[in-house]
Amino acid sequence: MEKNFSPKRWYHALSIAMVIVAFTVPAKAQFVRTSYFMEGVPDRMYLNPALFPTGGYVSIPVIGSINATALSNSMGSKNISDLFDDDDSFYSNSSFRNNLKNVNRINMSVNTNVISLGWYGGKGFWSVNIGARTDVDAKIDRSLFDYLYEADKEGFKWDGTKYDIKNSEVNLNTYSEIGLGYARRINEKLSIGVKGKVLLGTGNASLEVNNIHLEGNLPDENATEAEILAHQSDYYAKIATDATLKSSLKGLKLKYKTDSEGNEYVSGMKMDGYGIGGYGAALDLGLSYEILDNLTLSASVVDLGFIIWNKNSNKSASSKTTRNYDYTNYKDFEDIAGNGDVLNYEMLGLKMEDGTSSRRTSLAPTFAAGAEYALPGKKLSFGVLYTNRNTKTNDISEFTMSANYRPKNWFNIAATYSVIQSAGQSFGLGLKLGVIYIGTDYMYLGNNSKCLNAQVGITVPLGKGKRK
Repeated sequence: MEKNFSPKRWYHALSIAMVIVAFTVPAKAQFVRTSYFMEGVPDRMYLNPALFPTGGYVSIPVIGSINATALSNSMGSKNISDLFDDDDSFYSNSSFRNNLKNVNRINMSVNTNVISLGWYGGKGFWSVNIGARTDVDAKIDRSLFDYLYEADKEGFKWDGTKYDIKNSEVNLNTYSEIGLGYARRINEKLSIGVKGKVLLGTGNASLEVNNIHLEGNLPDENATEAEILAHQSDYYAKIATDATLKSSLKGLKLKYKTDSEGNEYVSGMKMDGYGIGGYGAALDLGLSYEILDNLTLSASVVDLGFIIWNKNSNKSASSKTTRNYDYTNYKDFEDIAGNGDVLNYEMLGLKMEDGTSSRRTSLAPTFAAGAEYALPGKKLSFGVLYTNRNTKTNDISEFTMSANYRPKNWFNIAATYSVIQSAGQSFGLGLKLGVIYIGTDYMYLGNNSKCLNAQVGITVPLGKGKRK
């Protein structure tokens, strides 16, 4: 059965889903740093596969692991929700405009494990997981919002006005993974871990807008036909675009329209079925080393991987053209330029490219380095952790300080303070109580929160386990 697919509505639905998950459902972000030094939490292996837990475990299927993260360098949670809403007046909001940077970056991630389990076997610790993940990262130049704001003003007129909308990009990547991990102690001080992952790509899309140039000198809306004809040589308008759309999504079809000049362009997308559109692999590597009594250093790199997308699931379109208008068809220009949408396909004028081929995309790898000092008895410790995640549009770094109390494997508690992404204006908490773990790096502090994540793990002990 064919279904209409509007990218604007899709991203709106995704953002709303993330807000619901982050605020109302116990959820976990894939890389919640608060759990890094909590020995009783198995999910810390997602950030360093060498940090295996003190005992085996099995998660509750599906509901035992739901993940969500949202980060921005400029927009609060309410601003992001407004950005993807169908209400086009958000860009006139003074709070929204005051928060804007020259380049506005947004990173969102939703992740769930269908099942995960770990156990001690032989000399090491084995783990298996099957899960799915969706990542969205975007950078939007302020020039786009300035244009939307100006064009929406009462009395706005094209009287030689010019706009250049530059360097904006949106990327979507969604895939499933099947992972097998192994970790062990090499000696009394050194532990290593490795995890291999088979990736099943379900969707990838990348829209790059290098430039949109808008320019026009048009009649007043109250001008008569005689007045327009008398000054016809003064009236002109043009749209010059340089943009590229690449997508790999099985069942995706592009929709087209034809303008008054007979030019055909992409006007939207629709879905006609779903499936696996590509295959890939990834690797996680980690180590932990106790250099002094009670002082341990650790490091890892995760998500080193790629997906190769089948050519029959690929679609690409581009636009590097100039469309000119005069007194006879300037209304077409006004309709396109006054659309008011953040993603305006008519303005982009993308045309389908001939021929398709397989394409390769990379995951966003994450590097982590930590140091932990434990007091005698090792029930209380203090740690510092640096992480860096390199997405296509953003380099996300964070430095986190942590205090951890872990008297029992079933009871761990941690308090953290991260200083970069939230500019030191938030804090994190984590609690492991029996089979449930909940935690966050960034507490929700109102609509102006620019960094949000949350985590839950519901895991049942499996076997007696072994102490480090």
